[in-house]
Amino acid sequence: MLGPQPSAVPSTTPSVPTMKTRDNEQTERSDKGMSPDPSTHALKREGRAPVVAVGRFSAKDFGSLWLAWSEAGLVEVSFAPFDWLDTVGVPSLAIPKVYAEPLKAYFNGEDAQLHTLPRDARGTPFQHQVWDELCRIPRGSVRSYSGVALDIGNPRATRAVGLANGRNPLPVVVPCHRVVAASHQLGGYTGGLDRKRALLELEGVHIEGDVVRPGQLTLFEG
Repeated sequence: MLGPQPSAVPSTTPSVPTMKTRDNEQTERSDKGMSPDPSTHALKREGRAPVVAVGRFSAKDFGSLWLAWSEAGLVEVSFAPFDWLDTVGVPSLAIPKVYAEPLKAYFNGEDAQLHTLPRDARGTPFQHQVWDELCRIPRGSVRSYSGVALDIGNPRATRAVGLANGRNPLPVVVPCHRVVAASHQLGGYTGGLDRKRALLELEGVHIEGDVVRPGQLTLFEG
């Protein structure tokens, strides 16, 4: 006959705090009845190819662009060296011709249709929706943030469109520089207004000071 069994000893292992992430914050917002920011919800990381290399492209009369790419396409374009490079440890290589030749043509003033390059940008579904819409703004034209919101069928998302525009990981390739303020002012740009002005003027947009000439806002009113 078995004797009395020892009672279970409660576990003394300390609980591990949950890491605060953007997705967790969105869940907390939903639990509190707050609307999640569509520009930061549900990052599309699944199925994305790893970065295989980075390289520097010298743009005519513009300066340097740093590119990162995967086997699927461009992951990031930057106006400065990547601050994450030391932690990722990918090699620095010559820019592949599939990217270098269209970029060279673009900075030579040709209509190179850079948005057709292979892209592998990381972002949320909403951000990708905005970025895809930016690619529909023709060369030589501009659009307002509210106009882009209208184009994606979400006219109340002007602020979220602005956030997604600012988080575009592929400037120049995905033409976020073609979005201006409702006042016809150039608005902001992650690369600085001098670069935004230079890109628009390269594409044939006439700018007086920091204001786009109204006659070119053919897509402005929507």
